[in-house]
Amino acid sequence: MKKNKWKIAFSALIISGVLLSSYWRDVPLTAQAIALDQPVLATIDEKENGYFYFVGLTSEREKNPAEVGKAYITEYETLLQASPPASAKQFQQLNERPSIKFVVSANEHPHSICRVQNEACINKFVLAADKLRKIELDNSALIERYETLLKYPQYAEVSTPSTYLSFTSFSATQGLNQLRCAKAAIRLASGNTDAALDSLETSIQFWHNNLRGSTTLLSRMVATANLKTSYYFLNDFFYYNPTIAQSHYGRIQKILANFNSADTDFTNPIKGEFRFGANFFKRMKVDKDESLARDEIAEEKLSVMEKVGLYLHKTPLFRTNATVNRHAEIFTRYLELAQLPAHELIEKKQKVSEYLQRDFDPANHWLRDSTYNLFGNRLLSAGFPPLFDFQLRTHELNGYVRLLKLKLEIRRRALPLTDVPAYLSSADSTLFNPYTRQPMSWDAKTGKLSFNPATPGDNKAIEVGI
Repeated sequence: MKKNKWKIAFSALIISGVLLSSYWRDVPLTAQAIALDQPVLATIDEKENGYFYFVGLTSEREKNPAEVGKAYITEYETLLQASPPASAKQFQQLNERPSIKFVVSANEHPHSICRVQNEACINKFVLAADKLRKIELDNSALIERYETLLKYPQYAEVSTPSTYLSFTSFSATQGLNQLRCAKAAIRLASGNTDAALDSLETSIQFWHNNLRGSTTLLSRMVATANLKTSYYFLNDFFYYNPTIAQSHYGRIQKILANFNSADTDFTNPIKGEFRFGANFFKRMKVDKDESLARDEIAEEKLSVMEKVGLYLHKTPLFRTNATVNRHAEIFTRYLELAQLPAHELIEKKQKVSEYLQRDFDPANHWLRDSTYNLFGNRLLSAGFPPLFDFQLRTHELNGYVRLLKLKLEIRRRALPLTDVPAYLSSADSTLFNPYTRQPMSWDAKTGKLSFNPATPGDNKAIEVGI
């Protein structure tokens, strides 16, 4: 009897050991994760693609931005794929390349001169012409490069998204775009309406291409912000020149036609954000090891919990592939919403949010999340990227363009304000509120068209005056 007990106990121990060994080992990547980790392939001619020039936009004055951008991306990809893995210091050295900056004082920045959504800015820019000329002189090299960048007919990001990819050109383009729009406003005020519209059209076309070719949420939001600025200026053109809708109807209609369904398609940015996170998880052990080796003295100053966190990645409490697989589950759900029109996005995003909170909240799956890949599960449940907010902002830009299209038609037809409600009701559904699929709101007292945004925290109506 005793022999049998020992046999049973020994067998149980062996079985437990085998199970634990298997359970604590990392798992293979799932087909779902592998599919999401595939690069978005650009099918356009490299010479037609403005991406490399954009990456090298702020390079040293004597350099060719396109050549600098291509060289940087080539070296970056080499480091990212290196075996053994490249160190964080190598990426840091790569990103410390010399650059020129958009130079402007806070009180001279075009945005500080006038916030263009106020619809009364052009006179202020005319009065500030000397300030704008000074900005031009101080940034002549960047301005010349920006003009070249805008001439590229296509745009597609061809780099692998990761935390090491430098985005130094992004902040410069926002100032350059605002300055360019302000100069267009001055041309309008001087009577050169065609040149003013040409300038806006060129900017808008490029940033729409940029929006469609972006593979990260950050670059997509930079494009959205620059488009919003350009469309705000176009609205201000109506305010300054009451007859522009009749005299330049075809030109403005063409500019407003740039916005299409590709602008609200988030398929590639969502896949890019998955790769951004996946590359972060894959690099964690390399970066943590390097951090600890480089800064052992500073480590002594850490709290006990912080030290525990630094070493968790070396234990079975963090499994790279298991974390990437769960990460893929999240982004597969996001992809379900990538191409939805605004009204469907509003209806379905709540269900996806509830699913993510329910399935990734440690309180709901304590045993599962605590017994395997604890640290990875905690990382994933710490917070989900605000993808919905990014999507909503792009849909709201679409809504603003719809308001401008309505304004153009109302101005061209010289409709009495009393006839505006009837026109809004009879307008094509592509000009309705993108969220409710009802006609845009009309306030007869203020003479403004509007719709309410759905982005969390934005309570102010989006509106344009007739």
